[in-house]
Amino acid sequence: MNTYAVFNQVRTVSATRFIAVKGEGGRLNISMDKTVIQKLYTLLLHDILYNLGQDDKISILKSAYDKECFNKAKDMAYKIIRLRKSGTDEAEIVALKTSIRQTLNGVSYILDAVQKADGIKEIFDEAD
Repeated sequence: MNTYAVFNQVRTVSATRFIAVKGEGGRLNISMDKTVIQKLYTLLLHDILYNLGQDDKISILKSAYDKECFNKAKDMAYKIIRLRKSGTDEAEIVALKTSIRQTLNGVSYILDAVQKADGIKEIFDEAD
């Protein structure tokens, strides 16, 4: 089966030749090379932000970048919490802390009350 991507164009085609990227149940997995998908997302971002000034584009993209880095670091911190409860090897925890430190480098974030209560702040502090 072939996978097609058409960006920012109107096409007349037989609908049976294409599958939806997003269906009723949410996003669908499609078989497409990762670099092609990343190029499409980059085109989409540039198209969406076209009329904004450079500073606004940078601000929006930096905010999205910071949020994703924070989410990744938070997920790793929760994994550390699970690993500590299971009494696992300390080497994996050390590796996760190193990854958290690298991921949060230069990133702005705010922890909410639940994350603080869960001990995420302490793990971030340990990783720093």
